[in-house]
Amino acid sequence: MWGRAGFLCYYPSHFGAWVFQVSHPTFINMRKHLLVLALAGLALGPARAQTVRSVYADFGPNDVTNGNITPSPDVNGNYWNNILNNTGVADTFRLVDKANAATGIKLKVGTGFQTNGIVNGGLLAPSAALLGQYAIATATQDYFFLATTATMRLNGLDRSKRYVFHLFGSRELATEVRTTKFSFTGGNTSTVSQTTSGANVGANGYAGNNNNIANSDTLTADASGGITLEVSRTAGTYAYLNLMRVDVVPGSTAPAVYYSFQNPGFELGNLNFWTTTPQVTGASVVVSTTVPHAGAYSAKLTGGSLALEQQISYASTAGNTSYKLSGYFYNPAADALRGSQAAHLELCYYSSSQALLGRFKSDSLVAGSATGAWVKAEAIGAIPAGTAFVRGRAVWRNAAGATGSTYFDDLLLEPYVPQNPLKIVYMGSSVPYGQGATNLHGYTAIYGDLLAQRSTAGLGQPWVTANISIPGNSTVDVLNRFSSDLLPQRGKYVVFAVSLGNEGIITGGQTAYNQFRTNLAQLIQQARANGIVPVVTNCYTRNDFGATEYTFTRQMNALLHGWKVPSVNLLGAVDDGTGKWAANYWFDALHPNDLGHAELAHTLVPSLFDALNAGKALPTRKVSNGVTLLNTTAAPGKVIRLVPEDVVHPFTTAFRFKATAAGRLVEIRDSA
Repeated sequence: MWGRAGFLCYYPSHFGAWVFQVSHPTFINMRKHLLVLALAGLALGPARAQTVRSVYADFGPNDVTNGNITPSPDVNGNYWNNILNNTGVADTFRLVDKANAATGIKLKVGTGFQTNGIVNGGLLAPSAALLGQYAIATATQDYFFLATTATMRLNGLDRSKRYVFHLFGSRELATEVRTTKFSFTGGNTSTVSQTTSGANVGANGYAGNNNNIANSDTLTADASGGITLEVSRTAGTYAYLNLMRVDVVPGSTAPAVYYSFQNPGFELGNLNFWTTTPQVTGASVVVSTTVPHAGAYSAKLTGGSLALEQQISYASTAGNTSYKLSGYFYNPAADALRGSQAAHLELCYYSSSQALLGRFKSDSLVAGSATGAWVKAEAIGAIPAGTAFVRGRAVWRNAAGATGSTYFDDLLLEPYVPQNPLKIVYMGSSVPYGQGATNLHGYTAIYGDLLAQRSTAGLGQPWVTANISIPGNSTVDVLNRFSSDLLPQRGKYVVFAVSLGNEGIITGGQTAYNQFRTNLAQLIQQARANGIVPVVTNCYTRNDFGATEYTFTRQMNALLHGWKVPSVNLLGAVDDGTGKWAANYWFDALHPNDLGHAELAHTLVPSLFDALNAGKALPTRKVSNGVTLLNTTAAPGKVIRLVPEDVVHPFTTAFRFKATAAGRLVEIRDSA
C-alpha cells in the first residue's frame, strides 16, 4: 500500500491508455505520472505483460422516449451489455467483454432501482474530449436512479484475478447538488463518490457530470466468487448510474493501491491494513469481541500512548473540497478513562513526499465522559492543494501508562458537505410523499411552491426542500434510516411526518401508541444532537379508524402540541369529526386527494421557517390577569386584530372572558 520501499502501480485512464505510476517517499512528486503507455502499441515481455479484459455496461430503459440500448460495436469497436432493469429472472444478465466474448460473469440487479433519461436530464451530447471512450450518447443519455440504497452483484468472478470498476453517473439539474456513493464489497472493499448534478458541476457550466469517471480500488472476489456494488445517495434527492466498465486483470504481486480504508471495523478479526505507532512503552492494541460498535469486533487501546492509523491514496473528485473522518470510541465502566487519559481522531493530509499538509482533530473522549456507551467522534478538514495521501488516526493519550483503556471501531472517511441553513427536509411516510395527489404533488410540494412565491415577493428566505419520505414508513423505519438518509441531506430543518396508522395502532393499540411516542421523542433528540431543528406534524385521519383509534389520535396530538417543538395540526384540516377523511377529500381509505392535500398544505404556517431562522422562540402562554377592553358608545373600545399572512382554513381561537353586558365579542371576516 505504502511505505519506505515505495511502489509501482498502474491503472487505466478513461481515454483507454494505461497509466504507470512510480511512488516513493523520497521523490519530490511521487504521484506525477512518469510514463503513459498505450498497451496496444507496446510490446512487453511475457513476464510483465498484463492482459486486460474489459466489460462495458449501459444502464437505463429502452423505450426510445427516455433511453435506448447501446448498439454494438460502438464507434470505438467495443461491445456493450445493456442492463434494462426488468423484473424477475430477467434481472440477471450474462456479460460479454468488449470483444463480444462470453466472460462467465453474471450481473444480478437488485430491487430499488428506477430508470429515466433523455427527457429527464440525461447527458445527450457527450464530448469525447471530456469522456474519451465513454462518450457514447446511448450510454450517457439514460440511467438507473434511486432514492435511498440499492445493490447489484457480479457473480462468476475468478478469485485469482483482480477487478477495477469505472463508473459514470449524471443527471442535469441546476437546482440541487446530488452526489452518489458507490461501495464495493468483495475480498476487500472500496468506496468512491461522484457528484452527478448541480449548477456548474460539469465542464463548461454544465449542470451535471459530463467529465468525471469514478474509479474503484483494485478489488478481488469474495469466497463465493462475487463482488457486491451498493449504490446510495449522499447528497440531494437521488443517486445515479449511467454506465460502468469493469477491467479484469490477471493476478499480480504488485502492491495494491487503496483509495478507501480497509478493514475499518476490524471485521477481519485482526489488524490487517492498520499500523500501530507506540509512543510510550507498554502501548497495546488488540482486536476484541467484548464490546463491538457494529459487527463482531472492535479494537481495544490500552497501556501507553499510541496511534492506530491507516493511510490511503487520494484521488480528486469533482465538487469535493473537504472530508469528514468519523469513528466511535467507548469508555468502559470497568476500566474507564482517568486522570489525563484521552482519545480522539485525527484527519491528516500528506503530500507525495509525505510532508504533512494539514491535521484536523475531533473532540476528545476524556476522564469524566459517559461510560458504557459508544460516542461518535468527527474530524472535518478542507483538502489542501498538493494532497496525495489521506491518513486516519485513532489517538490514545496515556503518557503515564496508567491503568485505563478505550475501544475504537468503524473508521469512515466521506466527502463533507456543509449544512445548508435554508434547507428543509421532509421525512415521513406516504402522505408527505404525495400519495393520492396528481403527479405526487402533495401538501409538502404545495407548501414548497408557497415558500418559493414568498421568496420571489421578498417576504421570505429562498428556501430549498427535499423529500425523503417513503410510503409505509413507521417511526421504527424512520429511526433506522436517520443516519443514512437524513444526515447526508445536510439540511438545517427536518419535518417528521409519520402517523399512528403505519405504527399499527389498529391492531397494536396502546403498545403502538407508546412506541410512536417514544420513537418520535428519540427522533427529535437525535435531530437536535446533529444540529438539525425538528418540526413535527400531528397524526391525521384514516377511513379505517374507529372510535378507539380516533381517541388515540387526539391524545397523541394533544401530547405533541405540549412538547417544546414546532408542530403542525394536520388533523384539523381533514377530520370529519369521527377520525375519518372529510367527504370528497380522500383518494383512498389511507390517503387524501388533491383537495385533501391542499387543505393539509394550509396547516403549515407560511412564515414558520423564516421565524425559526430568525431565532424566534416558541410561543408560550403568559400567565396574567388579562386585559380590560372597555367599549361604550361614548368611548369605543380597542380592538385586538389578527390578520393571517396567507389563506387560513382550519384554525382555533380560544380565550376566556368576563362581560358586564351582552354584545359582540369576536368577528371573523372572510378575505374574499
